[in-house]
Amino acid sequence: MIFAVAAVLISATLISKSSQSPEILPDDIKKIAEKSCLQCHGADSQNEDALDELDFTKLHELKKVKKITTLREIAEVIEEDEMPPSKFLEKHPDRKLTEKERTALMKWAKKESEALIGN
Repeated sequence: MIFAVAAVLISATLISKSSQSPEILPDDIKKIAEKSCLQCHGADSQNEDALDELDFTKLHELKKVKKITTLREIAEVIEEDEMPPSKFLEKHPDRKLTEKERTALMKWAKKESEALIGN
């Protein structure tokens, strides 16, 4: 699974939210990503493995098929509760996704991938 290896959709280091927030994300998803994703899956991340798997700040640059696949994988790892990884949450319990946040991320990723398929 693409994100399990990276062991993070969440962070080991705190980043500047304003410089990391991809503008293409809706505000509610952007807020969740800033809290729990961008520290590892954002432009200033030091986690190369996580960035190789996903960089939210470059999601809009992906070709259509890759973007669809990536969005589906985001939904899948969130649904399977693989992200944020438990090892990370031991150190940063405040970064755990709430059920509402999990649902919002999954719905957003599925909706976006379905919209791309329809285009």
